Amino acid sequence: MLGIRGGTTVAAQKRIEFRGHLFNQRTIDMIKAAEQNLKGRLGNGFELGVTQGSFSKTVQASALTHAGGGAADFHARTLPTEQRAIIVFELRRVGFAAWLRGVTDTLKPIHIHAVAVGDPELSQGPASAQAQVDDYLHNKNGLKGHGKDTGPRDFVGRTFEQFRAMTKLRESIKEASPNSSDAEKKADVSIRVRAVRMAAQGKRLSDTFLFDAQKFLAFASSGIKVFPVGKAAEWSRTQDPRIFVAAVKAVQKKFKLLEDGDPGPVTMGRLAAFGYVISP
Repeated sequence: MLGIRGGTTVAAQKRIEFRGHLFNQRTIDMIKAAEQNLKGRLGNGFELGVTQGSFSKTVQASALTHAGGGAADFHARTLPTEQRAIIVFELRRVGFAAWLRGVTDTLKPIHIHAVAVGDPELSQGPASAQAQVDDYLHNKNGLKGHGKDTGPRDFVGRTFEQFRAMTKLRESIKEASPNSSDAEKKADVSIRVRAVRMAAQGKRLSDTFLFDAQKFLAFASSGIKVFPVGKAAEWSRTQDPRIFVAAVKAVQKKFKLLEDGDPGPVTMGRLAAFGYVISP
């Protein structure tokens, strides 16, 4: 099954029923990851209540936001104010553009709306999930009036793949040397030069090579902070090689290397000082 995104034909993911609503697997994985973090903060019995899923046009107030993949609404009406804020924070941590709705706007009942940054099946157009992600990246609230974003800006532009890469880095640091201030240098996170070069060349990536490319972008945007997180998220959506080359050049500039946009062994070797294991 195929869909169209930005003029490009993309393979549609399998639609899966999850808590009574349809989602693709990536969105389900994101919800579960956020929920795992929430259980650590709100108790092991906590579970996100889904009130609307993806691939849906049944709720008129949602316009076309839920018509594609990557969109979800969660119960919040009876939750304490503090819990609502924590949920929004943790949804953003794993790569959702998320907002509390129905308190300062007219979108009743009170709920939490979330759109997965970088999902290839986001609905497109002026009143779409993709338009809301664009608003989020530009510090806006995703509503018709494009007001200022009222949520935390800690993870703006982060994709789920970047979240997983950063999580793996933290876990490997802990395993390598949980009590050492020098633990970051001992982390065992591998990136293949071939995978990153293929991303810069715009070649089709397997799942494992895509993960390597995401780790490089996570390093550039969230690690050493030389590349905009919004552009990293855009690459996750489009895999435009021009964006990836710009990230490579930003890393090269940081380390005073030749800014040729080629993530070869010299450029990638600089990541070794940050705990990455670089292989051909």
